[in-house]
Amino acid sequence: MPGTPRHWDDVSRLVRDVGREDHVAQRMQLERAARGWSQSELARQLAAIGYSWLDQPAISAIESPRAGASKRRSVRVDEALALSRVFDIPLAELLVPEDALEDIVVRRDFARGSEEYRTFQHTLGMYAAFLDRLAGQMTEQPRWDAEIDHELAGAEAEMTRIEQKYGGAANISTRQGNYWRAREQRQFLLHLKLVRDGADAWTVVRGG
Repeated sequence: MPGTPRHWDDVSRLVRDVGREDHVAQRMQLERAARGWSQSELARQLAAIGYSWLDQPAISAIESPRAGASKRRSVRVDEALALSRVFDIPLAELLVPEDALEDIVVRRDFARGSEEYRTFQHTLGMYAAFLDRLAGQMTEQPRWDAEIDHELAGAEAEMTRIEQKYGGAANISTRQGNYWRAREQRQFLLHLKLVRDGADAWTVVRGG
């Protein structure tokens, strides 16, 4: 592939070129802050994967060199790879300046959009097959109709109780787990009723 480094020295040069102007040091500080890590904790994480020489003084020399120092401590390519590993971010994201990061993340997510859609479609298909199978197993019509209606009434009553408590559905946060579980149960039961009444499961699922 054109532009792809073939040798370790080429990769090292790429790290130096792309990661110049203190980008790596800046990203180290940002990633540490996001995780609540001190320099000592980062050193501990690095030591755990075999980079014990990147201790707290070494990290400090990269992030904020002492007064009088001519430049920051340089970061070797293997050390950059270790940092990307402990931070669990791609190497490219570690090397770029903060103002370029958003564009990289957006482009990465944009590139994998079709893959996410395929996953979504596959999940819907599995759910539709599940509804078909379950509906087919419920052969005693009156008994299951009564049980589904009972469970549906319970889920709706729980949703109503919580909505009244918080002044409407719009005021309920994701932390109110009981509400969202009741809502999910209600949606599932409505889907199941439709499929048991003869509706196509895939059409039901796609309709929400």
